[in-house]
Amino acid sequence: NEAISGGNNVSISEKPGSSDGMPIDQLGGDVPKQGDVADGMDVVPSKPNVIMFLAEDLGYGDLGTFGHPYAKTPNIDRLADQGIKFTNFHSTGKTCSPARAGIMTSKHPATMEGYSGDYGFRDLTTVSDLFRDAKYPAVGHTGKWHIGEGLESERDVYGFTDVKKRSGCESAYWYKDECVVDAALEFIEDNYQEPFYINVWSHVAHSPIKPKAHLVDRFADIRVDYSDFGYNFHDKLTKSKKLDKNLDHSMANYLGALYSMDVNFGRILDALDRLGIANNTILAFTADHGAARIGAEEDSSTEQHMLGYCGGLRDYKHSYYEGGVRVPLIVRWPGKIPAGKVDDSPISALDWLPTIATLAQVPYKEKAFEGESFGDVWLGGASRNRTQPFFWNKEGSGDFAMLSSDGRWKLHFSVDNRWELYDLINNIEEDVNLVRCKKDIANEMKKQLKAWTRTLPEKYCRLGKGCDPARFDKLEKGKDGDDGPDEC
Repeated sequence: NEAISGGNNVSISEKPGSSDGMPIDQLGGDVPKQGDVADGMDVVPSKPNVIMFLAEDLGYGDLGTFGHPYAKTPNIDRLADQGIKFTNFHSTGKTCSPARAGIMTSKHPATMEGYSGDYGFRDLTTVSDLFRDAKYPAVGHTGKWHIGEGLESERDVYGFTDVKKRSGCESAYWYKDECVVDAALEFIEDNYQEPFYINVWSHVAHSPIKPKAHLVDRFADIRVDYSDFGYNFHDKLTKSKKLDKNLDHSMANYLGALYSMDVNFGRILDALDRLGIANNTILAFTADHGAARIGAEEDSSTEQHMLGYCGGLRDYKHSYYEGGVRVPLIVRWPGKIPAGKVDDSPISALDWLPTIATLAQVPYKEKAFEGESFGDVWLGGASRNRTQPFFWNKEGSGDFAMLSSDGRWKLHFSVDNRWELYDLINNIEEDVNLVRCKKDIANEMKKQLKAWTRTLPEKYCRLGKGCDPARFDKLEKGKDGDDGPDEC
């Protein structure tokens, strides 16, 4: 029998994480001290700045550094060359709000009775609260919100000293994120002489995709070849072509939007260099979840442009298959995080809070959060497993998923009451269901998933829509999918 990492010794109810306030010098790497001087910069403050850049509806394979055959993302690719690239990073949600909730709170979104897009996080501690409590004088947010209806106008919400909600500026020369990054640069320039934390939350590549002509024209020579992409993407290309026969032009529109995001991201890189604070800034790039499907959004006039590529993974946004929840993560901290490293540790967006708090020497209570610190890995340590598995469910709905702590085994319970099990090491495409031939692994994971659901709220509430009971009883009615081999 094959054992699942974490297996029978895992207590689902325990809150894993790193040790409280672990000193960075125990993790390796040199810690900047007050008065240290690095090349090309002035005096380095004792604590690092932190910038979290979050793309929206971005496919796992949408960046040059993550294998897109046509995309031009030189600034983000440069970040990967100068930092560490994580290839096994997972969102906490298949849609916007649950994904952002996990990042901000280090809590599985399903543990929240009220939908966070409506109600926010109530009395939960957020990563921004921690930085404010640690006496960071400037804690900011700019760009997309979707973490509490109207809460962005409340004083000191989530510990933020400065919130600039931006809906996106589609008419701008550099497209949707120009105004988002304008606000971010204003915040950075106002506060760079002391440590700061800021979320910069992009609107690319959410529908609609309507970039300026000069962005589209950069990709006028593209000729789409199905063989340049994984087979899971071919159906999406065909759907786009049915909406508009000029597939090359549709692809050029999507690539133009990606390029605009990269240009705006590059403005942040340039500002950090110009202000002399690049060496003391932890800069992270990631996405909320995978790329959107064609036909899933409201703007039908540009749906053919929704050509986000999930890198050969199965499915897209609104799904717990890998294409919906596996996303890029790139982190740079010159002189501390090794340059050009690629790591495949199974990391979750739950881990952002404890990891960044550990590296920035921001105190936090380990057991108050469900993620764990991967600070040792970020600073160049060996790739490693989690101490706990992690789970997915959206507001008590009938679909669930679970990833084993070693990142190998993925269990799904679908809305049609079917159990599926995939070996991500040997079948990352998730098209060979092993639930019947790996029964010991499947049964142990089912037990863990059911135990987790017993810790969750019995009802879930939406603003103006009331509360609905959770549908966890569906798990008892599940049947093993019959689409895989009987023996392995």
